[in-house]
Amino acid sequence: MNATRKFWQFPWSFGESLLISAALFVTGWMIQSVTGSQIPAPSFPVNLYMLLGYMLLLVLLQGFGSKVKMIQWLSSVPAAVASITLFGGLSLVMGLVVQSPRAAPEDIFHNITASWIYLFSLMFLLTVLGMTVIRRSRPFNGRNLWFLLNHLGLWVVLAGAAFGAGDINRYMMETRLNEPVWLASDEQGRSVEPGIAIELQRFTVDYFAPEILLYDTKARKPVEKFKPVPADSAGISFSAGGWQVTTGEVHRSAVAVNEVFRPFNGPGGVPAVFLKAVKDGANLEGWINPGNEINPERYLMLDDTQGLVLSFPKPKYYRSDIKVYSKTGNTYRDSVAVNEPAYIEGWRIYQVSYDDAMGAWSQTSTVELNRDPWLPVVYAGLFMMIAGALSLFFRGIRWKGQQS
Repeated sequence: MNATRKFWQFPWSFGESLLISAALFVTGWMIQSVTGSQIPAPSFPVNLYMLLGYMLLLVLLQGFGSKVKMIQWLSSVPAAVASITLFGGLSLVMGLVVQSPRAAPEDIFHNITASWIYLFSLMFLLTVLGMTVIRRSRPFNGRNLWFLLNHLGLWVVLAGAAFGAGDINRYMMETRLNEPVWLASDEQGRSVEPGIAIELQRFTVDYFAPEILLYDTKARKPVEKFKPVPADSAGISFSAGGWQVTTGEVHRSAVAVNEVFRPFNGPGGVPAVFLKAVKDGANLEGWINPGNEINPERYLMLDDTQGLVLSFPKPKYYRSDIKVYSKTGNTYRDSVAVNEPAYIEGWRIYQVSYDDAMGAWSQTSTVELNRDPWLPVVYAGLFMMIAGALSLFFRGIRWKGQQS
């Protein structure tokens, strides 16, 4: 590089490129702070027209302006480093700061993808990446194939996710037993009609064993040094607060009848365990159970400040058998569970929660409806990147074979 080159004299280097990134960051921040707005998310077909127009603009700029110094800079290494630095920095912040679609426009770093800073950084990266791909594609040859597949694939992933954001639908729906529900709520809590109705036909839940905890009534929290004991059967022995404790009767679901718990497999039932404790010839015994509206909480006090309590069991697996109605007249039957969504008429339906107070007898089940029509575009970009990586791998094998 010429030692006498002045700052802002072409060809721009890393200093000018990073300063442009910083200027884009500050500009986006100022726009959002002054206007109190977030970036619009156009939907189909406007977003498609915008994408096609943007692609045509990149081709025209590289085709007819390849000798313009600004265009040359946009496909240079310093521009690539600056754009990746800005976009990568924002991505890092997204990984460190909790993101919420309901965050206020002034709270930029809690909803970065809706900020003007993110828009400028993404368009900067897409422009640099697109100009570089177009420049390297002429003349086309097999030696450039891995480069084009990798970089064009990344461009397709980023562009598909960015321009398709306005077409993503994400709703929450509380389904009800034997009753079709046509209304859902969006991320702002507004009622919407997704075009399908869901009827809960059966809800199933399987629990882990409830756990016996040693509770400090003075500190109002469980004793941390005491390891919770799963109460899954009778005859379990353990030490707590100097007492030797043994489980007697264990019920996964029961109700108290004259201060004695009897098995009851229905709404209102709670887990219950009978305990016997021995210490220096002294004996304690009694039932413990978590409380609900029918059965008050019972615990076994070992001294003035510590007692044994029983926690509600944690769900291990729960599933909703559903019937889905579409406005086209089609009907579908399927089931959804955690990490086991159903895919019906373009919607991915995920199990989210249920009425945990009712437990296995829950009359409702909350599901998430998710639809992203641009997802195949993103997948296509990912497959291109994989193909590019494989092309580079086999090219390396051939080169190594030629060297040996």
